[in-house]
Amino acid sequence: SPEYPGIGCNNFALYENAKEYGVTCHHMASKVDTGGIIAVKRFPVYPEDDVASLLKRTYENQIALFFEITQLMAAGKDLPVASEKWTRPPFTRKQFNELFKVTPDMSKEEITRRLRAISYEHWQPYIEIEGFRFEYKPEKTQGAQS
Repeated sequence: SPEYPGIGCNNFALYENAKEYGVTCHHMASKVDTGGIIAVKRFPVYPEDDVASLLKRTYENQIALFFEITQLMAAGKDLPVASEKWTRPPFTRKQFNELFKVTPDMSKEEITRRLRAISYEHWQPYIEIEGFRFEYKPEKTQGAQS
């Protein structure tokens, strides 16, 4: 969505406890996620959402928006021009990587926000102590195959 351009956009939406997220169709520009916005398709972010569930809905909405726009193109119609604008500069790889880092002085709330925002498959938060890196490994969820 225009509020979360760049890398890790869904992660930052979860981290910031966004109530809404979306997919954006835009013109390509030399800088990532800065081209003119053609259309935005929004959907809710639920309190129980994690990276996997938000990604699933994101992909479903991306496909839906893709077909909406390509049908217009196939019909020879002009592309829409959304009134929406990007609301911030794109998130960078450095900002995304920093989201994974946990420090001893972080509150339980901050750590919980980071876990929700980034725990996905083999991507997990970590802490560094005395030059050693320790990665979080979540317990298998009930019903998971071994």
